[in-house]
Amino acid sequence: MLANNRPATVPAAYRKPVSALLRDMGAVFNGADGRIPFRPDPLAHALRGGLGEEFVLIGATPAAGKTDLALNIALSVAANRKVVFMSLEIPATAVVRRALPCLSCSLDASVPATEHDFASIDGLPSDRAESCRSVVSHAATLLERVVVVDDRALDGPDDHSIEALANAIHAIALADGAPPVVVVDYVQLMGVSTPAFSVTDIVDRVSRGLAKIAHGERTPVVAIASLGKDGTFRSSSQLTFDPDIILRLKTERSRDDGSRDVVIEVNKFRDGRAPQEIPLRYWPAFHFFGTAD
Repeated sequence: MLANNRPATVPAAYRKPVSALLRDMGAVFNGADGRIPFRPDPLAHALRGGLGEEFVLIGATPAAGKTDLALNIALSVAANRKVVFMSLEIPATAVVRRALPCLSCSLDASVPATEHDFASIDGLPSDRAESCRSVVSHAATLLERVVVVDDRALDGPDDHSIEALANAIHAIALADGAPPVVVVDYVQLMGVSTPAFSVTDIVDRVSRGLAKIAHGERTPVVAIASLGKDGTFRSSSQLTFDPDIILRLKTERSRDDGSRDVVIEVNKFRDGRAPQEIPLRYWPAFHFFGTAD
Protein backbone atom coordinates (compact mmCIF):
# COMPACT_ATOMS: atom_id res chain seq x y z
CA MET A 1 0.00 0.00 0.00
CA LEU A 2 1.23 3.52 -0.80
CA ALA A 3 2.10 5.84 2.03
CA ASN A 4 -0.69 8.32 2.82
CA ASN A 5 1.60 11.32 2.43
CA ARG A 6 2.44 10.61 -1.22
CA PRO A 7 0.87 12.97 -3.78
CA ALA A 8 -2.11 11.56 -5.67
CA THR A 9 -1.46 13.61 -8.83
CA VAL A 10 -0.39 11.56 -11.84
CA PRO A 11 2.86 12.98 -13.32
CA ALA A 12 2.51 14.45 -16.81
CA ALA A 13 4.90 11.89 -18.31
CA TYR A 14 2.51 9.10 -17.27
CA ARG A 15 -0.66 10.65 -18.71
CA LYS A 16 -0.14 10.85 -22.47
CA PRO A 17 -1.06 7.69 -24.43
CA VAL A 18 1.41 6.67 -27.11
CA SER A 19 -1.38 6.70 -29.72
CA ALA A 20 -0.78 10.45 -30.01
CA LEU A 21 2.38 9.66 -32.01
CA LEU A 22 0.25 8.30 -34.84
CA ARG A 23 -0.87 11.82 -35.66
CA ASP A 24 2.54 12.37 -37.25
CA MET A 25 3.54 9.22 -39.11
CA GLY A 26 6.56 10.98 -40.57
CA ALA A 27 8.02 11.46 -37.12
CA VAL A 28 7.53 7.77 -36.36
CA PHE A 29 8.94 6.25 -39.56
CA ASN A 30 10.92 8.84 -41.50
CA GLY A 31 13.06 10.46 -38.86
CA ALA A 32 11.14 13.75 -39.03
CA ASP A 33 11.74 14.22 -35.33
CA GLY A 34 14.06 17.19 -35.27
CA ARG A 35 17.21 15.30 -36.25
CA ILE A 36 20.01 17.66 -37.18
CA PRO A 37 21.87 16.97 -40.43
CA PHE A 38 25.66 16.87 -40.28
CA ARG A 39 28.76 15.94 -42.22
CA PRO A 40 30.16 13.48 -43.28
CA ASP A 41 26.99 12.71 -45.21
CA PRO A 42 27.33 8.89 -45.35
CA LEU A 43 27.52 8.73 -41.56
CA ALA A 44 24.54 11.06 -41.16
CA HIS A 45 22.56 8.87 -43.56
CA ALA A 46 23.39 5.78 -41.49
CA LEU A 47 22.08 7.57 -38.38
CA ARG A 48 18.63 8.20 -39.87
CA GLY A 49 19.59 11.50 -41.45
CA GLY A 50 21.27 13.24 -38.55
CA LEU A 51 21.66 13.61 -34.80
CA GLY A 52 18.67 13.26 -32.50
CA GLU A 53 18.25 13.75 -28.76
CA GLU A 54 20.87 11.08 -28.19
CA PHE A 55 24.15 10.36 -26.47
CA VAL A 56 26.60 9.46 -29.25
CA LEU A 57 29.94 7.96 -28.22
CA ILE A 58 32.90 7.84 -30.62
CA GLY A 59 35.65 5.40 -29.74
CA ALA A 60 39.08 5.01 -31.29
CA THR A 61 42.69 4.35 -30.43
CA PRO A 62 45.05 7.34 -30.04
CA ALA A 63 45.86 9.31 -33.24
CA ALA A 64 43.08 7.63 -35.23
CA GLY A 65 41.35 10.95 -35.94
CA LYS A 66 38.48 10.88 -33.45
CA THR A 67 38.90 14.55 -32.46
CA ASP A 68 38.83 15.55 -36.13
CA LEU A 69 35.70 13.45 -36.68
CA ALA A 70 33.97 15.19 -33.77
CA LEU A 71 35.11 18.55 -35.17
CA ASN A 72 33.66 17.73 -38.61
CA ILE A 73 30.34 16.93 -36.96
CA ALA A 74 30.43 20.04 -34.77
CA LEU A 75 31.22 22.46 -37.61
CA SER A 76 28.48 21.09 -39.83
CA VAL A 77 25.91 21.09 -37.01
CA ALA A 78 26.80 24.72 -36.20
CA ALA A 79 25.08 25.78 -39.41
CA ASN A 80 21.79 25.03 -37.63
CA ARG A 81 22.43 25.06 -33.89
CA LYS A 82 24.71 26.51 -31.25
CA VAL A 83 27.49 24.11 -30.26
CA VAL A 84 29.37 23.81 -26.98
CA PHE A 85 32.67 22.02 -27.63
CA MET A 86 34.27 20.95 -24.35
CA SER A 87 37.89 20.44 -25.38
CA LEU A 88 39.88 19.00 -22.50
CA GLU A 89 42.73 17.67 -24.64
CA ILE A 90 43.62 20.55 -26.98
CA PRO A 91 43.24 24.33 -26.48
CA ALA A 92 40.68 26.50 -28.26
CA THR A 93 43.39 27.90 -30.54
CA ALA A 94 44.18 24.38 -31.77
CA VAL A 95 40.48 23.75 -32.42
CA VAL A 96 40.37 26.87 -34.62
CA ARG A 97 43.60 25.88 -36.40
CA ARG A 98 41.98 22.56 -37.29
CA ALA A 99 38.63 24.12 -38.19
CA LEU A 100 40.02 26.32 -40.97
CA PRO A 101 41.52 23.51 -43.12
CA CYS A 102 38.43 21.40 -42.49
CA LEU A 103 36.16 24.20 -43.72
CA SER A 104 38.40 24.79 -46.74
CA CYS A 105 37.51 21.27 -47.89
CA SER A 106 33.78 21.61 -47.32
CA LEU A 107 33.11 24.97 -48.99
CA ASP A 108 32.33 24.71 -52.70
CA ALA A 109 34.24 27.80 -53.81
CA SER A 110 37.40 27.25 -51.76
CA VAL A 111 40.66 25.42 -52.41
CA PRO A 112 41.75 22.91 -49.73
CA ALA A 113 44.38 24.52 -47.52
CA THR A 114 46.52 23.32 -44.63
CA GLU A 115 47.21 24.94 -41.28
CA HIS A 116 50.52 26.17 -42.72
CA ASP A 117 48.67 27.87 -45.59
CA PHE A 118 46.43 29.78 -43.19
CA ALA A 119 49.40 30.74 -41.01
CA SER A 120 51.18 32.29 -44.03
CA ILE A 121 48.31 33.73 -46.09
CA ASP A 122 50.27 36.83 -47.10
CA GLY A 123 52.98 34.69 -48.70
CA LEU A 124 50.62 32.60 -50.82
CA PRO A 125 49.86 33.16 -54.51
CA SER A 126 47.02 35.63 -54.88
CA ASP A 127 44.35 33.09 -55.85
CA ARG A 128 45.16 30.77 -52.92
CA ALA A 129 45.39 33.72 -50.53
CA GLU A 130 41.97 34.93 -51.66
CA SER A 131 40.51 31.44 -51.15
CA CYS A 132 41.97 31.23 -47.63
CA ARG A 133 40.64 34.65 -46.70
CA SER A 134 37.20 33.59 -47.93
CA VAL A 135 37.35 30.55 -45.63
CA VAL A 136 38.39 32.73 -42.69
CA SER A 137 35.47 35.06 -43.40
CA HIS A 138 33.04 32.14 -43.49
CA ALA A 139 34.56 30.70 -40.32
CA ALA A 140 34.17 34.01 -38.50
CA THR A 141 30.41 33.80 -39.05
CA LEU A 142 30.05 30.07 -38.38
CA LEU A 143 32.15 30.09 -35.20
CA GLU A 144 29.85 32.70 -33.67
CA ARG A 145 27.68 29.66 -32.92
CA VAL A 146 30.52 27.58 -31.47
CA VAL A 147 31.74 27.93 -27.88
CA VAL A 148 35.00 26.10 -27.16
CA VAL A 149 35.58 25.45 -23.47
CA ASP A 150 39.17 24.36 -22.86
CA ASP A 151 41.46 23.80 -19.89
CA ARG A 152 42.51 27.45 -19.86
CA ALA A 153 38.92 28.56 -19.34
CA LEU A 154 38.26 26.04 -16.57
CA ASP A 155 39.99 27.32 -13.48
CA GLY A 156 37.52 26.33 -10.74
CA PRO A 157 38.02 23.13 -8.71
CA ASP A 158 34.87 21.52 -10.15
CA ASP A 159 34.81 23.13 -13.61
CA HIS A 160 35.82 19.85 -15.30
CA SER A 161 32.94 17.99 -13.68
CA ILE A 162 29.91 16.50 -15.38
CA GLU A 163 27.75 18.42 -12.91
CA ALA A 164 29.25 21.76 -14.01
CA LEU A 165 28.69 20.88 -17.67
CA ALA A 166 25.08 19.86 -17.03
CA ASN A 167 24.40 23.10 -15.14
CA ALA A 168 25.97 25.19 -17.91
CA ILE A 169 23.98 23.48 -20.68
CA HIS A 170 20.75 23.92 -18.74
CA ALA A 171 21.50 27.62 -18.17
CA ILE A 172 22.25 28.13 -21.88
CA ALA A 173 19.00 26.40 -22.81
CA LEU A 174 17.05 28.72 -20.52
CA ALA A 175 18.86 31.84 -21.75
CA ASP A 176 18.70 31.02 -25.48
CA GLY A 177 15.38 29.23 -25.58
CA ALA A 178 17.03 26.10 -27.03
CA PRO A 179 19.79 23.81 -25.80
CA PRO A 180 23.11 23.68 -27.64
CA VAL A 181 24.57 20.58 -29.21
CA VAL A 182 27.28 19.28 -26.87
CA VAL A 183 30.64 17.82 -27.92
CA VAL A 184 33.05 16.44 -25.29
CA ASP A 185 36.70 15.64 -26.03
CA TYR A 186 37.09 13.45 -24.15
CA VAL A 187 35.11 11.46 -21.55
CA GLN A 188 38.03 10.07 -19.57
CA LEU A 189 39.32 13.61 -18.86
CA MET A 190 36.10 14.76 -17.20
CA GLY A 191 35.55 14.63 -13.46
CA VAL A 192 32.81 14.74 -10.85
CA SER A 193 32.12 17.33 -8.16
CA THR A 194 31.73 14.91 -5.25
CA PRO A 195 34.14 12.28 -3.89
CA ALA A 196 34.56 9.17 -6.02
CA PHE A 197 35.79 5.71 -5.13
CA SER A 198 37.92 5.18 -8.24
CA VAL A 199 38.58 6.24 -11.82
CA THR A 200 35.94 3.73 -12.89
CA ASP A 201 33.40 5.36 -10.58
CA ILE A 202 34.21 8.77 -12.09
CA VAL A 203 33.82 7.61 -15.69
CA ASP A 204 30.64 5.71 -14.80
CA ARG A 205 29.09 8.89 -13.41
CA VAL A 206 30.30 11.01 -16.33
CA SER A 207 28.78 8.52 -18.77
CA ARG A 208 25.42 8.53 -17.00
CA GLY A 209 25.55 12.32 -16.79
CA LEU A 210 26.12 12.76 -20.52
CA ALA A 211 23.14 10.52 -21.27
CA LYS A 212 21.06 12.55 -18.83
CA ILE A 213 22.02 15.81 -20.61
CA ALA A 214 21.02 14.35 -23.99
CA HIS A 215 17.68 13.01 -22.79
CA GLY A 216 16.86 15.66 -20.19
CA GLU A 217 17.80 18.72 -22.25
CA ARG A 218 16.65 16.98 -25.46
CA THR A 219 19.79 17.72 -27.43
CA PRO A 220 22.53 15.71 -29.15
CA VAL A 221 25.59 14.94 -27.04
CA VAL A 222 28.63 13.70 -28.96
CA ALA A 223 31.50 12.46 -26.81
CA ILE A 224 34.88 10.93 -27.54
CA ALA A 225 36.35 8.06 -25.55
CA SER A 226 39.69 6.36 -25.82
CA LEU A 227 39.87 2.66 -26.63
CA GLY A 228 42.43 0.25 -25.30
CA LYS A 229 44.43 -2.11 -27.51
CA ASP A 230 41.76 -4.77 -27.01
CA GLY A 231 39.12 -2.47 -28.53
CA THR A 232 37.19 -1.88 -25.31
CA PHE A 233 36.56 1.51 -23.73
CA ARG A 234 39.14 2.44 -21.16
CA SER A 235 38.20 2.87 -17.49
CA SER A 236 34.52 1.90 -17.58
CA SER A 237 32.21 -0.73 -19.01
CA GLN A 238 29.37 1.74 -18.36
CA LEU A 239 30.37 3.43 -21.61
CA THR A 240 28.85 0.50 -23.49
CA PHE A 241 25.47 0.80 -21.72
CA ASP A 242 24.61 4.52 -21.52
CA PRO A 243 25.12 5.75 -25.11
CA ASP A 244 22.26 5.54 -27.58
CA ILE A 245 24.79 5.27 -30.40
CA ILE A 246 28.31 3.82 -30.29
CA LEU A 247 30.69 4.48 -33.19
CA ARG A 248 34.17 3.02 -33.57
CA LEU A 249 36.65 4.64 -35.95
CA LYS A 250 39.15 2.29 -37.59
CA THR A 251 41.91 2.91 -40.11
CA GLU A 252 41.94 0.48 -43.04
CA ARG A 253 45.00 1.74 -44.94
CA SER A 254 47.10 4.83 -45.60
CA ARG A 255 47.46 6.23 -49.11
CA ASP A 256 50.47 7.78 -50.83
CA ASP A 257 48.78 11.20 -50.85
CA GLY A 258 48.62 11.22 -47.05
CA SER A 259 44.94 10.37 -46.80
CA ARG A 260 43.54 7.29 -45.10
CA ASP A 261 40.77 4.85 -45.90
CA VAL A 262 38.78 4.53 -42.68
CA VAL A 263 35.67 2.72 -41.56
CA ILE A 264 33.20 3.87 -38.94
CA GLU A 265 31.48 0.94 -37.31
CA VAL A 266 28.01 1.58 -35.92
CA ASN A 267 28.17 -0.93 -33.07
CA LYS A 268 25.03 0.26 -31.30
CA PHE A 269 22.03 2.32 -32.41
CA ARG A 270 18.98 2.13 -30.16
CA ASP A 271 16.71 3.85 -32.67
CA GLY A 272 18.16 2.47 -35.87
CA ARG A 273 20.16 -0.29 -37.52
CA ALA A 274 23.30 -1.83 -36.08
CA PRO A 275 25.80 -3.13 -36.87
CA GLN A 276 26.73 -1.07 -39.90
CA GLU A 277 30.03 -0.14 -41.53
CA ILE A 278 30.47 3.26 -43.20
CA PRO A 279 33.60 3.64 -45.36
CA LEU A 280 35.05 7.15 -45.43
CA ARG A 281 38.24 8.89 -46.49
CA TYR A 282 40.18 10.95 -43.95
CA TRP A 283 42.72 13.67 -44.79
CA PRO A 284 44.73 14.32 -41.59
CA ALA A 285 46.51 17.32 -43.15
CA PHE A 286 43.12 19.00 -43.62
CA HIS A 287 41.40 17.45 -40.56
CA PHE A 288 38.62 16.48 -42.97
CA PHE A 289 36.42 13.41 -43.39
CA GLY A 290 34.84 12.88 -46.80
CA THR A 291 33.09 10.27 -48.88
CA ALA A 292 35.10 7.18 -49.78
CA ASP A 293 36.11 6.70 -53.41
